[in-house]
Amino acid sequence: MNFCEPSKQMVEIQLINLLLNGEIEPCDFRLEIHDFSETRVKNLFRDIFPKFSSSLKTKFSNAFSRYFFNNKGISLNEFWKFVDYKDFWVQIRRFHDFIYSRDMNYNRIIKYFDRCLIKKSTKLNLSYLEQRIIEKADENPHSLYKEIAQKLNVSEKTVSTTIQNLRARGIFLGSLASYFSADSFEFFSFNFSKDLKENSLFIDEYHLFPRFKILHGVLLQKISSSSIYYVQKKQSILNSNVLNMGVSIKDWKKHSIRNLSENPISEEENEQCFPITSTNKNYILKLMRNCELDYRRPEIKQISQDYAISIRTLFRVKSKLKDMGIIQPKIIVDSDELMNLLLITNQELVDLYNKVPYIKIYKVLDDDDNTLWFSFVSIFVSDFQFLYTLINNKAELFQIINKKSIELSKHLDTSIMHSKHKVYTK
Repeated sequence: MNFCEPSKQMVEIQLINLLLNGEIEPCDFRLEIHDFSETRVKNLFRDIFPKFSSSLKTKFSNAFSRYFFNNKGISLNEFWKFVDYKDFWVQIRRFHDFIYSRDMNYNRIIKYFDRCLIKKSTKLNLSYLEQRIIEKADENPHSLYKEIAQKLNVSEKTVSTTIQNLRARGIFLGSLASYFSADSFEFFSFNFSKDLKENSLFIDEYHLFPRFKILHGVLLQKISSSSIYYVQKKQSILNSNVLNMGVSIKDWKKHSIRNLSENPISEEENEQCFPITSTNKNYILKLMRNCELDYRRPEIKQISQDYAISIRTLFRVKSKLKDMGIIQPKIIVDSDELMNLLLITNQELVDLYNKVPYIKIYKVLDDDDNTLWFSFVSIFVSDFQFLYTLINNKAELFQIINKKSIELSKHLDTSIMHSKHKVYTK
C-alpha cells in the first residue's frame, strides 16, 4: 500500500481549491500542479463540481487540462476563450455553487460567462481582497480587524486600509436601530413641516428624479398627520455574492442562496425597551444614530462632550443596545457606482431579496393604519430595464439621485423633463 498517495491527493485538492477561490494566480498554479499526474488532477477537478451535468463537467475539465497541462490533444471548446481571464476559474466555482441548474442550456451558460468576464457590464471591479473582506464582514459583522486579517493571511493595517477604501466607495459597517425601543418614532414623509423639523432627532432627504423628495427621520414625539408614514419593521440584506460577482438579476431568477429567516427589527413586536429617562433619552438616541452611520467608530467623544456623559458609560450603553438587539450591526451599501431606487408597494417584494446586491426594506403605516412597503434597492445599472419590466405594474418606482448628480443638476435646466417621469436610466 502506498501511504504517500493520500497526502499527495490532499496537496492537489488544496491547490485546486486555492485556484477556485482566487488565492493563487493561474500562472503559479500551473507551475505547482504540473509535477502531478494530469489524469488524476483532471479527475479531482471534475469531482469538485457534482452539480454539473456530465457533458458540462467534460467541457470544463478539458479546458482545464489543455490550459494547465498544455494538452494539445484535447480539442478546443467555447470555454477556451475565457481561460485567460483571471476571474474565470473563480467564476466556475461560483457559477456551480450559486447559479447553475440542470435546466440551463449550453448557450445560456456561455452567455453568463461572456457577460461576467468579457463585457463586465455589471461588476464594481472590486479587488479580490475587497471581495473577501466584504464576505467575512457580512458573515460576522462583529469580526475584529485582527480576526479578518488572520483568516485572510494579511496584516491588520491592510484590512483597515481596505475597509477605509470600501467606505469611500459607499460600502461600510453600519447598523439597524430600533428607535421605538428608545421611546421614539422612525418615519418617512413627502412633506416638510415645522412640526417635523422641531420634533425630529434627524431628517435625511432623498432626492428622487426629477424634482421630488422623501424625508426620513426620527421623531421624539409622535405626530398625527396624513403625510407621515411610521416604520413598523425594517431589514437590510446584502447579497455579497451578487455584489462581488456582478450577477445579473436575470441569472438569479430561479435561484435562492440566502435564508430569509434573519430577524428584522420590528417596532410592533419588540418587547425589549432600553430604560429611558428624560436625562438619557437624547444621548442614547444620538448614540444609536451614530451606530447606524458607523458601527465601529460612533462619535463617542463628541457625544460625551455634548451630553456630559463618560466615554466608559457610552461604550457600556452601546454594548447593552447590541446585546438587546436594539442595534444590529449590518453591512450598508450606499454607493454611487450602483443605481439606487425607491420602490413603494402594497406587498413585500420578497422575490427580490436574494437577487439584488443590496436592499433595505421598511414596513410602514400611514395615518389610517394602511400598510405599505418602502424598499431602497441598489442594482447594477444594466439590470434596470429588466427590473422595470418585472415590477413596473407592482410598484411606484423612483430613482434616487446621488449627491454628485444633485450638485450638477443645480446648474442645468431640467424643466423640459415631464413631471410623470419617475426614473432616469444612465
